[in-house]
Amino acid sequence: MRDFQQDIIRRHGLASIGALMFSVLFVVASSLNPEAEAAPGLWYIVGVFWLGQAALLWWVISGRSRNLRDPAMTAVFMCWATTLISFFLYCCPQYRPIALLGYLTVMPYGVFRLSWRGFLGVALFTLASYTMVMMLQIHQQDLNWRPQREIIYGLAFVASLVAYCFLGREVAILREAYRMKNRELRRALGRIEELAVTDELTGLYNRRYLLRSLERSRALTDREGLPFVVALVDIDHFKQINDLHGHRVGDQVLTELAQQLRMSVREVDVAARYGGEEFVLLLSGLTLVDAEQVLNRLRVSVMEQRFSETGLPLTVSIGATQYLPGEETDELINRADRLLYDAKRAGRNRIVAQQGALYTSQLAGQQL
Repeated sequence: MRDFQQDIIRRHGLASIGALMFSVLFVVASSLNPEAEAAPGLWYIVGVFWLGQAALLWWVISGRSRNLRDPAMTAVFMCWATTLISFFLYCCPQYRPIALLGYLTVMPYGVFRLSWRGFLGVALFTLASYTMVMMLQIHQQDLNWRPQREIIYGLAFVASLVAYCFLGREVAILREAYRMKNRELRRALGRIEELAVTDELTGLYNRRYLLRSLERSRALTDREGLPFVVALVDIDHFKQINDLHGHRVGDQVLTELAQQLRMSVREVDVAARYGGEEFVLLLSGLTLVDAEQVLNRLRVSVMEQRFSETGLPLTVSIGATQYLPGEETDELINRADRLLYDAKRAGRNRIVAQQGALYTSQLAGQQL
């Protein structure tokens, strides 16, 4: 957003320099006109223009236009510059070619910024301003009217505006195509990022994302003392499910259990597939005692459900441990893996939890 605001300021700054040069030309050309009005009137016109220009610049730079469809207010600035040129044309009709060039100089400012309708609106405003000034001068008999010359001037001016309109339309089409491609690219990049951290089968986070999350949690705990627990969850006798029912049913079991894990943890926690039938839960902000209650509710809910289209019963074994400040991620994972092995060896369908070298609890077949 800051870069976008700086881009707006830069473009309006350059446009203001062009308007300043034309203002100087306006005053010089008016002073060279023997039929020009008094100098105070000329300075009044230029002064009013720059007061309005300063007000518009302040409105944009202060951010008050950020909620508009075009935060840069491009069309407003273009119409305001066109108004100055119309005054110049009215005061110095003999310098009409300069005024026409001024009109056409304003138009490219909106080619790459305005929509097709917005650009067409500015072009019609410009044409209306030029026509009104010509009619006023004809009415006041200030214009040395030569029909052939006026027709040529008018047709050339209209043709230039039409050409700019077609150019603006083509640029608007290209800009919209670019935006669509950009949106598609962002969606594709989002999908790639999602696939990079997501397990394809279960939809849980993958091992790569888990390890990154563990490093962040370690840093947070070492800095602020916020505890966290890592739990390895393994499906009991999963090989028998694959052997008896096939891998398709096994994949269904993994997917449904993954959904159960996702629903059992909070948004601040991480549920990931570690490999095969093993899953890892990273429970943030919990001590081991609190985590054991969460994990045992999960174990009981898995035991009470039926999985896959065959209605298979399922149990899980869990090894849980709390992070000790200063230890490496590998140490933490290996300790949880050893605890999971102890749960398997003790008969499965249980939680074995340990903090450091001391067992704090061992829950087997109990329902909290």
